[in-house]
Amino acid sequence: MANSGTWKVMGLLHFFVLTISSGCDSGSQAAVPFVTFDSAGIVVIENYQPEWHAGTGWTIPGIPILDIGGLSDEAGFDLFRVVGVIRLQSGSLVVGNAGAGELQFFSKDGVFLNSSGGTGDGPGEFQRMRLLRGYRGDSLAVFDSEHRRVSIFSNEGSFSRSFRLAPFLAAPVFVHEILPLPDGSIVAGAFPYRSRLERVEGGTSRDTTTVIRCTPQGELIDTIGRFPAGEFFSGPDVPRWDVPFARGSSFAISPGGLVFGDNETPGFDLVGFDGGPQKIIRRDRVLQRVSEDDVTRWKQLVLEGASDNDTRQTLRDLAEQTIPPETMPAYQRVLVDLLGYFWIEEHRPFSTGGGVWTVFDPNGRLLGEVATPPGLQIHQIGEDFVLGVWRDELEIDHVQMYTLNRTPSSG
Repeated sequence: MANSGTWKVMGLLHFFVLTISSGCDSGSQAAVPFVTFDSAGIVVIENYQPEWHAGTGWTIPGIPILDIGGLSDEAGFDLFRVVGVIRLQSGSLVVGNAGAGELQFFSKDGVFLNSSGGTGDGPGEFQRMRLLRGYRGDSLAVFDSEHRRVSIFSNEGSFSRSFRLAPFLAAPVFVHEILPLPDGSIVAGAFPYRSRLERVEGGTSRDTTTVIRCTPQGELIDTIGRFPAGEFFSGPDVPRWDVPFARGSSFAISPGGLVFGDNETPGFDLVGFDGGPQKIIRRDRVLQRVSEDDVTRWKQLVLEGASDNDTRQTLRDLAEQTIPPETMPAYQRVLVDLLGYFWIEEHRPFSTGGGVWTVFDPNGRLLGEVATPPGLQIHQIGEDFVLGVWRDELEIDHVQMYTLNRTPSSG
């Protein structure tokens, strides 16, 4: 079983990596694009320069090759609060449409086939569909946060069975992630549920997420570890309150183990399913400073959520007492594609324009950046496609698929 001491070791290694980076002059970094070394059995990769040169690299053309959703009278095309979308090996697609509590199935050409589930408490039904994941290659796992229940469906939509995550049933926690493994076991992460009215001394704090591994029936196998989670601000006169430009963490599964990304630093870690650290992957990058203009814009966005003058004044008081961080997060989240490449979504504080993702090969070598279409929330990256959700000006969800060209251009 992993313990917090493991992450103290990781923290020391992170400091060691940063010390090496700051100790290298710019000339040596230009001459050596990356370095790899071993420390106490943990592989550390420090990337200084991308492999792709300017004008080269992978590309995503700007026009989707498939667009499902929007205003339509056709059955199955009314999408609202899509929580997941997966392209199956057959080429067909399954959409987790939480607004209807349904799984909706489409052909590879976007023709609606059938739906499964529905709102309810019975077997194969959902009260709060939250996550959709592939399961063992031939099935689907859907997590209902109301019941803390995982339901298994075939890739055609037939309900098979369900189970609850036993370790999290009695605890007041919020399950934010489930990640099925090839053997059918489930990696799940949860952090404590905290009321907005709770006050914590000390200003800015971070929650802790507990990551466990469960059997295919939901029973505990082991605790993988406890990791830093989301950031919040609180004090004697300020209830629990979101920090602007807050730090956070994300998880993914790679062929080598669990991928943990803490965006306080510009990189990510590979962790064994026993909780033992295996690899640290870093890139040499200076974090962007938070400017006065950034804080002013954040305060304006906070006040836009006020429905009346009293609420507006309350939000203004809270925003004025909140202490923003000195730097932006290093990135948004980490994702692993179907070929084992690591993708880091760059941080965009106000989500304007197109996205930018930084790509690392399966060994942790920095390749370069890929621009993605504006507003596209990416859910899956395959060998030659990118699949995600885009919301139009009417706040209606669309499932969109784009071509991914992995052949480097010759710029």
